[in-house]
Order: sequence, then structure tokens, then C-alpha cells
Amino acid sequence: MLSRRDAEKWEFDEGDVVVIIGGRSRNSRLFDLTTDETVADAVEKALRYEGRDVALEALSTFEYDVGDAGWNGPNRQSRSTAPTNASRLKREVDNGQRDHDDYEVLRDVSGRLLSIGGWDKAWSWIEDTFGDEFDPEVTHKYLSTFVDAGYDEIDPPDPP
Repeated sequence: MLSRRDAEKWEFDEGDVVVIIGGRSRNSRLFDLTTDETVADAVEKALRYEGRDVALEALSTFEYDVGDAGWNGPNRQSRSTAPTNASRLKREVDNGQRDHDDYEVLRDVSGRLLSIGGWDKAWSWIEDTFGDEFDPEVTHKYLSTFVDAGYDEIDPPDPP
């Protein structure tokens, strides 16, 4: 049941794909993913198979503002809602706090993006991160190696 505060924000119709991030505040965040099937599929898969923290990470990866959902500081944080190592590394690279050319960082972040957002999400992140240094052939080979190693559901595009 929605709180009164949340019900006042409700502007969805039957059949809409909606994500509700709730908490103790009774002031949930409501996201309409009806027209964004890629995000809806990633969030559903993450929630169903990997849990709430991964679903929140997926929303965040697709640039939805999840706020502090699940990350309420050390005294209230549980293991199930802790950010993954890959999300922490991604955030550090994105904020310029960590070198993007570190293989282990690329491996962890790319693998995570492949699992929650597929080929396009991982490719875009690498392209954005490397900027002028981006090499499509190297990136294709790199991501293809990951896909071959354990992402059977992803079909890589032909090399550039």
C-alpha cells in the first residue's frame, strides 16, 4: 500500500512499468520505465536474480536518481544493500579518483555493466571513460573476451 504522500505523486496507468523505491520516510521515488524497456529488463533481472542492491545499481547506472536508497550509512547498512565493489570502482573512475587504465578496474566495472546493462552499456562507459584514447577494435576484443567467458545471453556485434 502506498503512503498518502506517494499516492499523491502517482500518475501511472494500468500496464505501466513502474519502479518504486521506498523507505521509512514514506516518501518513495517513483520511476516510470514503460518506454525504457532496456532499463526495465535490466532492473527486473537484477532484482529477481541478484537482489535489491544490484537493482538499485542498475537504475543508477542508467542515470536514474536513486538517492540514498539502501545506502544509509554504516550503522544502518546491511550487506544486502551495500554498493558492490564494481559500482564503487565505477564511481571513483567517473569522479576522477581512480585511474581508468587499470585492468582490474576495467574488468570489474565492464563485467558488472555487461551483467546489468548488456553490451551497449559497457561499450558506452568505456567509450566515455577513454574519450580521445578510445579504440573501438581493442574495446570490441576486450568485451568479447568477457562475453565468451560467461555472458551467454549477450551476442556481441560484429567488430568495427
